Amino acid sequence: PAPPAAPPGPAPLAHMSSPSEKRDRHRAIREVIADTAVGSQEELRRLLAGRGWEVTQSTLSRDLHELRLARVPTADGVRYAPTDARPE
Repeated sequence: PAPPAAPPGPAPLAHMSSPSEKRDRHRAIREVIADTAVGSQEELRRLLAGRGWEVTQSTLSRDLHELRLARVPTADGVRYAPTDARPE
């Protein structure tokens, strides 16, 4: 038998997160950055996955921008850290 037809209308956006989920995810990102020298988005994505946060690269990129975290040179190599940028 054929599978049931999809309901009419747009599919739900599974990647959308609630404000509280986003806030919690941002908190997890700040904790990881504070606890671990993270040099790439892929490394950060894996560390977050280890904490139960499965995020896409595009979501992570947006989060880093919103949190004003950037890759900065350090004595130990390039790492993510807070920037001094202020909201416009």
